Amino acid sequence: MRRETYRKISLSNVSVRIMGDILRGTGLNSEAAFRAAGLSPEVAETLGATVSGSEELGFQRAFAAMTADRPELWIAAGSRYNLLTLDNIGLAMLSAPCLKNMLDIVHLGELEFTFSTFASVPAESGQAGLEMFLDEVPDDLKHFTVCRDVTLATRALDHIWGGTFPLTAVELELPQAYAGLFSFIRAPLTFEAPTTRWLWAPELLDRPLPHANELLYRSYLARAREGIAQLELEGDIGEHVLRVLVASFPDMLALPEVAKRLGKSPRALQRALQERHLQFRDLANEARIDRARQLLRTTALPVSEISVQVGYGDLSSFSHAFKRVTGMTPRDYRMHMPGAS
Repeated sequence: MRRETYRKISLSNVSVRIMGDILRGTGLNSEAAFRAAGLSPEVAETLGATVSGSEELGFQRAFAAMTADRPELWIAAGSRYNLLTLDNIGLAMLSAPCLKNMLDIVHLGELEFTFSTFASVPAESGQAGLEMFLDEVPDDLKHFTVCRDVTLATRALDHIWGGTFPLTAVELELPQAYAGLFSFIRAPLTFEAPTTRWLWAPELLDRPLPHANELLYRSYLARAREGIAQLELEGDIGEHVLRVLVASFPDMLALPEVAKRLGKSPRALQRALQERHLQFRDLANEARIDRARQLLRTTALPVSEISVQVGYGDLSSFSHAFKRVTGMTPRDYRMHMPGAS
């Protein structure tokens, strides 16, 4: 989930139940963690109960603080999450026809419990893999999040592969002091890396997966996108439209398709936008620029190729639109990112 929306969404109680069970199992005061998050302990035991994004964040902070001297419990937490706890997006990943399809959807994590975000490793690097970013993770949760999410993601890759995933290397955005916690990873480990990455041979990308099911994959993916589209934001219709457009990439939806995903008629959506002095084409442009920023951040694709991918007919139009939204050209944006040379 993103920082700008965590206060406005509802999440399954699975995550707080996992952390609460670990606290109880190790003799720590789980009730104190529930109180710190403004929750009743009963919420963890109630089937189908939900918590707000703020409550999830509060519980994570309490859990991480209470276990700060026992990071092995962060690993234990990660081992209890799995693809099923990721709901529709996890099921879509599991049923993906191949790793390339799986990597195409890893960025759709808006409704999940974690603040970490994911993308595929740029193909231009000569490697294939998955990359995790901590831009959205609060500073006091970064080490906890890496330990937990690396454990979850590594085991998820094994699940998707149907056995030990053939990783060639894993790079971790953690100090060397954490090395002893990751003995379950059967690949060379690098610590203090710029980002956390799982790497494997590019030729694996198109290999059929054991749980591949095209029909289920498309069904779960559609549900995940619908859930994102229907995300209850405390904002106007423009935010809803923008979220649908961003979630639909690589497709660029027209107004009737967006209206359908929002449960409205095209006429009703158009009227709602006009009432707020919004133009659909402006929102579509904003969505394209949002996607372009992600590609500039997470890939080494030439700016000209990114321009094509986000739907601009020529590089000049793309650069002008990008600068109008961000205040800088695409090349300047990439140069000013942390770690850019």
